[in-house]
Amino acid sequence: MLFEIFNLFFGLSTILLSLRYELGMLNYTLGLNYSALILYGIEIIRVNIGVLIEYQSINLINYMVLVLLLLAIYNNLTIFAFERVYLIFIFRFVCVGLIIASIILDKMDNLNLMIIVLSATNLIIMLVTRMVHFDEFKYGTIHQRYAYWTALLYGCVCVELIVEFLCYKKEIHLYYMLLSIAFVYDFQLNLYYKAIRWGYSTFIRSGTISRLLFIVDYYEIPSTKI
Repeated sequence: MLFEIFNLFFGLSTILLSLRYELGMLNYTLGLNYSALILYGIEIIRVNIGVLIEYQSINLINYMVLVLLLLAIYNNLTIFAFERVYLIFIFRFVCVGLIIASIILDKMDNLNLMIIVLSATNLIIMLVTRMVHFDEFKYGTIHQRYAYWTALLYGCVCVELIVEFLCYKKEIHLYYMLLSIAFVYDFQLNLYYKAIRWGYSTFIRSGTISRLLFIVDYYEIPSTKI
């Protein structure tokens, strides 16, 4: 019972992380990513409440984990598109291929293996992105060095899932929360790199939970170019 309570806390924290923006400030990208995050949190809570009241139901948490990782991979890959629009279509086909591979592995009862691979892939992408976009820190934005922290979180998710996959099944799942924080940091860094490379910026107010986790959003910096 204690483990389920911890998992419920992780699910609630994930929902709070997803409620980071005021209404009217969302664009479709923010809406898609944070809608996926809130559904992930809701699913964690639903499954663990079912365990507490001894009600058996379908567990879709791993499918939501897969959705978050696929969204993160696609968002990160588009950073490398620069002005080559055709790369966007290639990245989309890559994600479609990953989805097909996930369906196949799910039928073979190896979905956890796909999640491990995607977590490791995100870890590598974060480090590569940091090396490619080695920019100086600008006031009012998340610090680029959070890429290392994000990569570490993805690494912890990967290690925990490998341990569970190979030998040790446990009731408390730290990766529920670790993945939520990594996803938010990842997406914020993604917005930052696009803002400085593609020439746009956002004006969105940080939520209280975000500031407590040192996730600071991007405030529009007036252009000084003539």
